[in-house]
Amino acid sequence: MHLFGKFTLVPVLLLTLSWSPLFADAFAPFVGSPSVRSLGVRPLDLFGGKTALEIEKKKNPAQFEQTIKGLMKQKKLNREQAETRYADFLNDPDGFALRAMDEDVKAKGYRDWRERAIGESADPAGTQERIDGFINFNRNRGTAIILAFFAAAIYYSETHPFIPGVK
Repeated sequence: MHLFGKFTLVPVLLLTLSWSPLFADAFAPFVGSPSVRSLGVRPLDLFGGKTALEIEKKKNPAQFEQTIKGLMKQKKLNREQAETRYADFLNDPDGFALRAMDEDVKAKGYRDWRERAIGESADPAGTQERIDGFINFNRNRGTAIILAFFAAAIYYSETHPFIPGVK
């Protein structure tokens, strides 16, 4: 007996997998179901940016002052803006870096990181070729891994059928 009566998972999985590579892009922002980050919650909201800033200030006052003064000079910010920026960084370093990169890319007039890399390259055609090769290779590798897991699941479901009432 098969998992779905007389129907097996094979046609369903093959149909699903035939479409998945067309939509896969590791570098596209995730637009699926709402995530924690999309709801406005950051990883360290337990403490918050201001608390993280105070902890950093108490931990190493000299380094803290040097960092704030460096931010004020480099980004031409006042002290409050520099502290707010540093608090954002301390609260969510990865998200801060991604947002900063995105702002920088947009400020230079590019649509995304790929366009910027190609535009600022000494060899645009070579850079485009390397990026496309990297993306295609990894898309194919990801698809192969998914296929291997689905094949293992299908094999297991076919060799160990679920029969209600039998233990």
